[in-house]
Amino acid sequence: MIPWRLIVAGSLAALLVVAGSDWALSKARLDDVVIESWLDPPRVVADGKSATVITLRVTEHGQPRAGDLVQLWIDTGSGLVIPDWVITDEEGMAQTVYTPNPASVYDPHDEAKIYAMDINVGRLVEVGKRHLVVVPLATPEA
Repeated sequence: MIPWRLIVAGSLAALLVVAGSDWALSKARLDDVVIESWLDPPRVVADGKSATVITLRVTEHGQPRAGDLVQLWIDTGSGLVIPDWVITDEEGMAQTVYTPNPASVYDPHDEAKIYAMDINVGRLVEVGKRHLVVVPLATPEA
């Protein structure tokens, strides 16, 4: 009869080997995954009303990655990114909208830094490819 502790320890060891292998293979693939971004318009007025469309394209070895989940968050600056989770289409493309908060003399804005991370690089363990999107901001006219 095999003690239950040995079964539990063996199961945990097997799980760690599988998850560790997936993590290592996914980390090795990160250099092959490329995230590109475009802004329309390329500069936005920080008035709380104007917005820019952020278009992302995710590829691996030059081929589109369809169905990937991409998370976006504001690192520097303020405003709204809606939606903040997007799924790439069959061409590896996804879009979101960034609206900056109004700038003031006390809180001037010249750019916003938004990260986009594809979290579908790993199969079992989440391994993400990050991309920085820099949005140039214009001061509103008084």
